Amino acid sequence: MFHWIFKWSRKTMKKTLLLTLTIILMSISLSGCWDLADIDKRLFVASFAIDKDDNNFVVTLTVPSNLTTGSTGSNQNQDAPVPSFREESSTIYGALDKLSLRINRMIDFSHTSVILIGEDTARDDLKPIQEFLERFASVNRRAQISISEGKAENIEKLHSKLEKQTSVYLDTIYENRNSLGYFVHQDVNDFIRMMHSTGGNMLMSKVKIGPNDAYIGGAAVIKDNKMVGWLDAEETLGINLIKNKIKNPLIPCDNITFEVSNSHAKLSVISSYVPTIGIDIKVRCNILEAVELSPTDEKKIKAAEGIISARIKSIVYKSLDTIQNEYGFDAIQLGEFLYKFYPDIWKKYQQDWNEIFPNVRFIVNVDSTIQKVGSI
Repeated sequence: MFHWIFKWSRKTMKKTLLLTLTIILMSISLSGCWDLADIDKRLFVASFAIDKDDNNFVVTLTVPSNLTTGSTGSNQNQDAPVPSFREESSTIYGALDKLSLRINRMIDFSHTSVILIGEDTARDDLKPIQEFLERFASVNRRAQISISEGKAENIEKLHSKLEKQTSVYLDTIYENRNSLGYFVHQDVNDFIRMMHSTGGNMLMSKVKIGPNDAYIGGAAVIKDNKMVGWLDAEETLGINLIKNKIKNPLIPCDNITFEVSNSHAKLSVISSYVPTIGIDIKVRCNILEAVELSPTDEKKIKAAEGIISARIKSIVYKSLDTIQNEYGFDAIQLGEFLYKFYPDIWKKYQQDWNEIFPNVRFIVNVDSTIQKVGSI
């Protein structure tokens, strides 16, 4: 009897196992077919541009050219216009809804790598864009978001000589390590978080689009949710040095070109009676190119370190002068620093901080150390 029960249980286990494996294989097969069919019905958006025309939002979507032209590889015309779709409405959602009425695919933003906001739109108000991106969960949260000098829709006129896809070209520029420091690196998540935490007072990434290339040096100054002006690339570098947000920038200085391999800025309160802030920056750098500088000449290397320190100090002072006297804007988040580390002083200044910040005195000290000497 026990033998019969054992044989029955073995047969049952085999049948159960086979049935389970059959169900799993069928599930994988069916889900794979469904997914492939779904991809064919989607229009993947590469870049997303937002402008304003009178009171309407103008939305321009660009897509990978092979999705619309059907051409690939060497058959694709390098000078062919970037495939794009344009629509306008009183809201961004409304413009996208209008587009969906004349596009035979589901618009998909999950692979969007670049979002551009036109200059006029940014100067008007960034709050509607913030609220749209917060609610529009399907957009790629890692997409780079920037303010375009001029119209954002100009992205459809950009024909890079290096990349067939405009969005790929822009995305790889933002990833350039040696440029980090000269611009603000900011994705959708960063934008939303900063709009909330700073009350709409921050720096944003900037891009200037030409017919054959784009330039990302500098930053847009955002004050009370509106763009009020620009910082140039060097001023942006100065702010990023103070905020410890640089990565290997190259800085030319007289007959020397050096690369900052490591930098750390430390802030301190020197006086609270007349607001005075000390900024001490320690820099480690490599000489990439120099005229008549020998790796064994300690005296000349010491002199070069002094030249580099003076150059960095000049960049930082220029940046502080611009944000204090031209914009009256706490771009270095000094108020947040005081709130965290000097709460008693912050209580004293908090109420009138916007009026106090332009009059804060800064004392900048830079200590540079050369680690490696390159070409002579």
